[in-house]
Amino acid sequence: FNIRLLKEVRPLADTLKGVKGINRIVARLDSSRPMVVAGAIREILHLQYLREAGYEILEAGKEVFDEKGRAVTDIDGLARSPDGKLVITEAKSFDLLFKYIERLSPSTCDYWVKYWLNDVIEDKARRFAINRDLINQVVGEKIGKIIFVVDFKGQDGIEEITRKKIEELSKRYRFPMELHSYEKVRGPLAEAIQEYGEWEESHTGVTFIEKEKKLLTLYKKYKLDGHW
Repeated sequence: FNIRLLKEVRPLADTLKGVKGINRIVARLDSSRPMVVAGAIREILHLQYLREAGYEILEAGKEVFDEKGRAVTDIDGLARSPDGKLVITEAKSFDLLFKYIERLSPSTCDYWVKYWLNDVIEDKARRFAINRDLINQVVGEKIGKIIFVVDFKGQDGIEEITRKKIEELSKRYRFPMELHSYEKVRGPLAEAIQEYGEWEESHTGVTFIEKEKKLLTLYKKYKLDGHW
């Protein structure tokens, strides 16, 4: 594992001490599975980003169960916005697509962009929306909005269509939703985000794409493993 990256991330995690559930996320940094570590880092970075943006982080990594004890969705974070609203925060990533989009054929690119919008963003928004009353009951307060935090790797085009998609979903489900991007982050947090991207690339086994099938195979594996 990239020791430098963990040295960058652990001090950021330390600033979140006292947040309910954060210890479970920090413990995953010691996992032997790269994708488990990657997910934990992503969740820590998005919480720190929101804290620097003026949000009070209340809880990290919460699962929501129905009356029969079945898991209906999970929440990456609960936070209090600067205007006092309780918000759900969601750390999302599709790093391989964002990094290598220029190297994909138009048809493959179109396929994965639609997957990102529909199977990643819309699916999570729908789960939050249809379980809104249950979530409000579980957290003991009405949720004011949902915030998706994404590192688009400078892909302004995908960021723009994602923003439009989230605006459309917000209107459809009558549930306020926002998109936040890491692009303007500076300082230690920015360094950790950059280091994370380089580390994740080296551990997915993809330095460059020679065949599109390699990318497709990786994503099928990620989906089956539940790393979304």
